[in-house]
Amino acid sequence: MNRRVVITGLCAIVGLILSIDASEAGGLRPRDEREKETKAQVEVIVTEEKKDQTQAIEPTLVMEYRFDEPITDIIFDEAEMTVKEAMALGMKGLEKRKETEKVEVLYPKVIFIPEKVYSREKYIKEIKFLDREGNVKKQVILDVKKRENVIISPNQKYILATKGYDYISEQEIEGGTLYRDDGTEIWTKEEGLFNSVSDAGFVAEGFIGWGGSKVPFIIYDHLGQKIEEVTLPQNVLEAAGRFSEDGRYYVICYRYSEEGETTILILKLGDRIKFERQVSSEYIWPDMIILHDLGIVARAVFKDKCSVLLYDWSGTLKWEIPLETWAHYIGRIPKDLNRIIAVSIFGYVWCINIERGEVVWRHKEPWATDKLFSHVPLFDETKIVEDLIYIRGAYENEEGDWVSSAILVFDAKNGKLLRKIGHPNKRISLISQNGTIFIVDLDTKKISSIKMLLSGSNEK
Repeated sequence: MNRRVVITGLCAIVGLILSIDASEAGGLRPRDEREKETKAQVEVIVTEEKKDQTQAIEPTLVMEYRFDEPITDIIFDEAEMTVKEAMALGMKGLEKRKETEKVEVLYPKVIFIPEKVYSREKYIKEIKFLDREGNVKKQVILDVKKRENVIISPNQKYILATKGYDYISEQEIEGGTLYRDDGTEIWTKEEGLFNSVSDAGFVAEGFIGWGGSKVPFIIYDHLGQKIEEVTLPQNVLEAAGRFSEDGRYYVICYRYSEEGETTILILKLGDRIKFERQVSSEYIWPDMIILHDLGIVARAVFKDKCSVLLYDWSGTLKWEIPLETWAHYIGRIPKDLNRIIAVSIFGYVWCINIERGEVVWRHKEPWATDKLFSHVPLFDETKIVEDLIYIRGAYENEEGDWVSSAILVFDAKNGKLLRKIGHPNKRISLISQNGTIFIVDLDTKKISSIKMLLSGSNEK
């Protein structure tokens, strides 16, 4: 079906050799002072019926991979292999088991190699598709000068190599290729500024920029056939779009002027316009949380202030929570879908109860700031696994170069900071897949998978 919609209205913790105590928060202050500050960082705002007492946790190394070049992202696959094969790949903790015994192992299937890495942006120059022994099956070279980059579907089954806007020549460089995670090329298009790919392999394009650049909003199915097209009013100043996390909806946010209201448009794929609402906000991010039974949770900016808000499907504002500063990430807690987490790179974490529209707990770092370059571990990468929140903090120097890292682990139930692990002079990134956290060390070219255990646990 081809449908056209016209809108006329509106880490490497290898061997645990890092000294966790000595390197917390970059190792810049005495430990007793840090502990004193940490105790005052979590403010419980809503009283829960019962709070679990969380013990201290210890990171335990599960798997370690080494590469010949830096890796920024990686896609894993699961395979059954012998203990001997698994240990050869780098799996730990199998020394007492028989070499012929079968085990399930996550192995690198696709790796992404950067030309240059910033803490909040990655320029990928090469994609390598591997077999389970680590041999290269296919290699894709990207041209960073032509703004070629990579978009990965949430389930990591589809990879979109796409071009973008060239800020040097001030020209759009269009086109892209969609691959499966085994390296199979599905389609290539010479035109289109693509912005997202769904778990079903659907791809979307569309963009309206301040400079007058306009690309129509079109959605293609997994075979590259056009199935939806959305035409916005001619006088729209700015517009952006994204698939929802589950891929069932496509969200477009647009506005007519820099200080004007923002219109949220949500398209249910293969069905109809599910939601259209004009909001008195200067900007709303399209990466919203779609709640099938309730509506949408979004981040919005009102006169330089950020709020998290919930609209039901009729367009009624159910609640709004003003925040101290901008939230750069929102996500749901897998073990408690009635709660969401909002994170600001400036050192804040909020936990919000969706049903009540209340802040359950709030964490504020002692260094919390509203300035981007303040020589502090900016909270610019967040992963939520089970009921643990992992945040990567990136330290930048005066030139804006990423020079050191820290990993913070929070209990999602009560906001307790369980662990702060410093990585001085290292650029560390986090990957989450199949409930496993992987720590990528860009400088030593190592990738480690870890699990967090309660102190004193005998689990192996």
